[in-house]
Amino acid sequence: MSVSSSTTGGRRRLENDNHVFKWIDEAFTDEIQQLDNQVRMLKEEVQFLKATIRSESELSDGPKIMEPKIKISGG
Repeated sequence: MSVSSSTTGGRRRLENDNHVFKWIDEAFTDEIQQLDNQVRMLKEEVQFLKATIRSESELSDGPKIMEPKIKISGG
């Protein structure tokens, strides 16, 4: 608790003692808003990637089979 000494020798609590807690609350609120924006952007990016994958799979001629390209030479 913050205190202030007066000339009478008594101690009293500062009137604006809660300003630090208000500042912290505002900082947390700002941080949460920034995280919300980042989450929203990531959601949009995931939706875009899903749509891209769907459209590419619809355009393809079906599943592609990969053939091994390893050549083994005898000695």
